[in-house]
Order: sequence, then C-alpha cells, then structure tokens
Amino acid sequence: MNSFLKLFGASFLFFAALDVLWIGLLARQHYLSNIASLLRYANGSYNVVWWAGLLVWALIALGSLVFVLPLAPVSYTHL
Repeated sequence: MNSFLKLFGASFLFFAALDVLWIGLLARQHYLSNIASLLRYANGSYNVVWWAGLLVWALIALGSLVFVLPLAPVSYTHL
C-alpha cells in the first residue's frame, strides 16, 4: 500500500506538471487563438477552477495505476 501511495503521488505530480507546462507554456498561443471562447481567460490570465484540476489529475493518476501498471512487464511491477 505504501508503494502504491508513492506511485500515486509521483503520478499525480507528473500529470499536474505536464498539464501546466502544456496549457501554460507550450500550447498557450494555439489555445488562445483557436478556442479562446471556451477558456476561462480574462485580464491576461486563466481563471482556473483548481478543485476540478486536482480532481482530474487525481483520476488520471489513479487510472494509470489501476489500469496501466498491471499490464506492465513483470520486471516493472515491483515498483
């Protein structure tokens, strides 16, 4: 159980960082020019709904551990 929590925490941080990096830096101009009407963007910054982001990142991390990790080769399941 302890290793599961460590993997969950690491996965959560990875997916959160990846999402912030993608939306905040790499694809920012693309999103603003193409789907600005769908974004919560005002006064030069995103109006983020943090509880929704935290929930999604937690569900993605949990899903990757529950559905993907068991399919990994045996040599990787001892993490």
